[in-house]
Amino acid sequence: DEHLLALDKPAGLLTSPEADAAVADAIERPNLMKLLHTAIAEGKPWARERNLTYLNNAHRLDGPASGVILLAKNKPAFLALADAFGIDKPQRKYLALVRGTLVEESFEVNAKLAPHPVTPGLMRVDKDNGKSAKTKITLLENFPRAGYAWVRCEPVTDRPHQIRVHLSHVDLPIVA
Repeated sequence: DEHLLALDKPAGLLTSPEADAAVADAIERPNLMKLLHTAIAEGKPWARERNLTYLNNAHRLDGPASGVILLAKNKPAFLALADAFGIDKPQRKYLALVRGTLVEESFEVNAKLAPHPVTPGLMRVDKDNGKSAKTKITLLENFPRAGYAWVRCEPVTDRPHQIRVHLSHVDLPIVA
């Protein structure tokens, strides 16, 4: 529409260099926002046809993740979108197959996250120095014979690698 642009971000493409700033080469790697801004500056036909002069992301998807990302076409839309994504309620839902089975139908993981001190680009639970992070987990189906469960994950906050780290923290590592 006149205010928002929705794009399907492929897996493997960073949203922006800030999304993985802890990774030394994140600034050099291709990223969605740089590609879009370059196309607008160069007057690519698809950008000209849509009269694009401004695009900004109020949320991001981690590099390995694919999915829809909303971009604002103007500053007021960006502020409204940033406000909507800042509200303390789930905005996105992800499905994961995890190793392990669940007893509870749903639960929340509240565990602070911080960059790994030795391995750049990785995050870890750090109750003393981490930033607050909360993920809602809902059991969709247990596969007790195989030792797996199908779960829905709803990140309330937006930290890099949040779902993966939170699930590992409660001994439910992601398989797929």
